[in-house]
Amino acid sequence: MYRHFPTRRELIVAVYAEEVAQLCDRGAALLHDRAPGEALFGWLRAFIAHVASKRALALAIPTIEAGSARPCLTAGTPPCTPPPPPC
Repeated sequence: MYRHFPTRRELIVAVYAEEVAQLCDRGAALLHDRAPGEALFGWLRAFIAHVASKRALALAIPTIEAGSARPCLTAGTPPCTPPPPPC
């Protein structure tokens, strides 16, 4: 573990960042496969399930000491980008 992640917190952040990226990908896939309203509600259901299951993960990240904070989801993971507008 410590070869790739210097701390437990870094490991947890990496796992969470990957799950957020998967949620973003799901949104893009839903938009291409369904009508916009269905895609929105499908993504919202996935988002609610994701958030509901992450309470323990959020509590597992130790409190960040002042001055030592690193942005959590910028560890090599690009933010969600909106899909292009429909034609």
